[in-house]
Amino acid sequence: MGLVRELGAQLKDTRLTVAQLSETVADLKQQLEARTTEFDSRLTLSEAGTVLAESAKAGGATHPLSTAQSGAPYRAVPAPRPVAPPASSTVPAPAHPSSTRTVKDFRIQGASPGLAVLNVLTPAAGEAPVLYLALGDQVPGLGRIKTISQRGTSWVVQTDGGLIQ
Repeated sequence: MGLVRELGAQLKDTRLTVAQLSETVADLKQQLEARTTEFDSRLTLSEAGTVLAESAKAGGATHPLSTAQSGAPYRAVPAPRPVAPPASSTVPAPAHPSSTRTVKDFRIQGASPGLAVLNVLTPAAGEAPVLYLALGDQVPGLGRIKTISQRGTSWVVQTDGGLIQ
């Protein structure tokens, strides 16, 4: 009978230890996920900075992201565009050329996961010749960016209106 009580006490201790270990594992899993997410963000920002620095050397364009601190939170913002003057009420406004854009109107200057630098091959008057975009941003005439991915050694930007390669 004494042996059964001793085994019961050991079983109770073992169950308590397993419960404590399960809580520890859950806490460590949360910490690991948070650190992995932070690392991915920093890596993406670092890659974007490298791509933008390389593209600036190649094309002469610069963007604030190329000098961003790797620890700073990242929020991609398209390059500012000039505002067109209001159209006269007697003269109809011409259609904006970006509304008829095709994927052939853009070239990928540089990219990293979630970020892309696109050259506008034939920019309209007052339109930025280089676009700095992230997932969800709008490409003029092509819609929202769905994915930015690497296929082999090339980058592909998938928009609502087609693939930019």
